[in-house]
Amino acid sequence: AMGRAPEMVAGPGRFTTRLIAATRGRVVGKEGAEGFYAMAVLGPVALGIAFKVADGGERGRDGVALEILRQMGSLSAEEFAELEDVYRPVIRNVRGREVGEIVPELELREVELREVKTEGRHE
Repeated sequence: AMGRAPEMVAGPGRFTTRLIAATRGRVVGKEGAEGFYAMAVLGPVALGIAFKVADGGERGRDGVALEILRQMGSLSAEEFAELEDVYRPVIRNVRGREVGEIVPELELREVELREVKTEGRHE
């Protein structure tokens, strides 16, 4: 349902709406409070991704989401191109002059998965 009507998830023009639309529902995102963001990626291996922006702000969140998806190989070049304007947004002063940009800076690391013991659980 989210993939068929992405504007109902976050509203017209919002990053989450654009992400769902650009990937035709293959990637679904959702904003949370205090800088949380979650994504689900459909594919040969389904992925669930969640992160928190430490200061709770939204300014860098969209770029971080795209950088995570980029590093994981979860966006095609065409999908990334549709969202590139929010990847490194420009910062302007009160006069409209460009004074900087927000750059997502992170490096994903591969982690080793361990088997979790479920002794004592009822199935």
